[in-house]
Amino acid sequence: MNKIVSKPLRALAAIAVSGLLLAGCATPPNTAATVNGTRYTETAIADAWEELKPIVAAGASADVVVSTIVQRDLLAPVAEQFDISVSQEEIDELAATAWAQSGAEAPDELSPVAAGVLEFLTLVNKVNASPLGAEIVEQFSLAVTTADVKVNPRFGQFDATTGSIVPAELPWIVQQ
Repeated sequence: MNKIVSKPLRALAAIAVSGLLLAGCATPPNTAATVNGTRYTETAIADAWEELKPIVAAGASADVVVSTIVQRDLLAPVAEQFDISVSQEEIDELAATAWAQSGAEAPDELSPVAAGVLEFLTLVNKVNASPLGAEIVEQFSLAVTTADVKVNPRFGQFDATTGSIVPAELPWIVQQ
């Protein structure tokens, strides 16, 4: 049985479908993650990963860069409230040590994302060494639960209880 659909109804349906398609494009293309409004592109993540590969544990992937940069963006402002920060000199020092230990040739200059990963590692050490470490971690946990974090599913999904990026659950992939 054929049903006759009025022109206004078809027009409304077309507008609705267009709106849904545009809503799916709300995140700009090439976005790996956004953290409280700061956007990290897939290109920036890939570049940082290429730089960091020689000093990262075997079996790691670019997902580690996304997870670390998200956590850095959440921890840095909390640590700063407790007068804990990381200088460029400290980042450079960690980079020199890490590349020397790896035996690989260090890049001439680190990209902002790669430097952010090293900043996070130094920041974690400083927080752990701080007598206020437990309070900082508590504030970090609060910041994690209230953060506006969006992650491209290719890299995983944000876990607002831990601040980590975990593998995305893709219902069309069956785990065995």
